[in-house]
Amino acid sequence: MSTESNAEYRTLADHPGYRFGSDGSVWSCRTKCTGKLRDKWIRLRCENMKSGHIRVTISLNKRLIRRFVHNLVLEAFVGPPPEGMECCHNDGNPSNNSIENLRWDTHISNMADRVTHGTLANGEKNGNRKLSEEDVRSIRMSSQSKSSLARTYNVTVDAIRHVISRKTWKHIA
Repeated sequence: MSTESNAEYRTLADHPGYRFGSDGSVWSCRTKCTGKLRDKWIRLRCENMKSGHIRVTISLNKRLIRRFVHNLVLEAFVGPPPEGMECCHNDGNPSNNSIENLRWDTHISNMADRVTHGTLANGEKNGNRKLSEEDVRSIRMSSQSKSSLARTYNVTVDAIRHVISRKTWKHIA
């Protein structure tokens, strides 16, 4: 197997004909048409998702399936996920699938990482938001009724109540 890195490669018993590199690479010795094993290893092309995660399509039991590369690498080098654990990226970069950057941890810890790395889509980073930071500051300073503010900003009264009580937009002073 020719590579430019000094990666280590491991296999998974339930993924015959595939190898997973410590550098986050995925290799196959299966033929494209028949899926039979051969002597030559080729690096598979991976798909970059909008989220930044990388996915690969592999053939298992004559069916094509898609798997996230981070899960495959972590399973190959560490083992299957313990109950209630998921794959976490230590540096917050979902496309960095080197084994040194991956760990099994809880969902809560994974979400806390998003805050630490600044990748949490809160406030104006959230694509579904209806308010801006400037709107939030104006709402909190206003003496208008909640229903009037809701009409002005085209949101619900509950949304206004949550902004004022800091249940949402907590990060805005």
